[in-house]
Amino acid sequence: MDTKQRANEMKEELIEWRRHIHQNPELGFEEVETQKFVEETLKQFGIPSKRVAKTGVIATIQGNSDGKTVALRLIWMHCQYKKTINSYHIVLKDLESHICVVMMHILRCF
Repeated sequence: MDTKQRANEMKEELIEWRRHIHQNPELGFEEVETQKFVEETLKQFGIPSKRVAKTGVIATIQGNSDGKTVALRLIWMHCQYKKTINSYHIVLKDLESHICVVMMHILRCF
């Protein structure tokens, strides 16, 4: 199955993951529930993971053949701030306001 087809099949699930994370914000270096969510999601796909630092997760997906390696680095954090804004996300946690920061770094190794 090609990657684009699989992504389209998972579209609704991916949207639910995004909504879950945005509805349950945690401040930077306190993302304990986010860490658990990531670990549980990886486990559902049979991907082993381990905890690093305070709230980090490392997972390795081993391919079936030799060749190029791709490394992904995803950083998540929620930063609290005082000014409120209108948002389409319904926040289920009692944080005054938050900014969600997600950074993804992709490194293609040869």
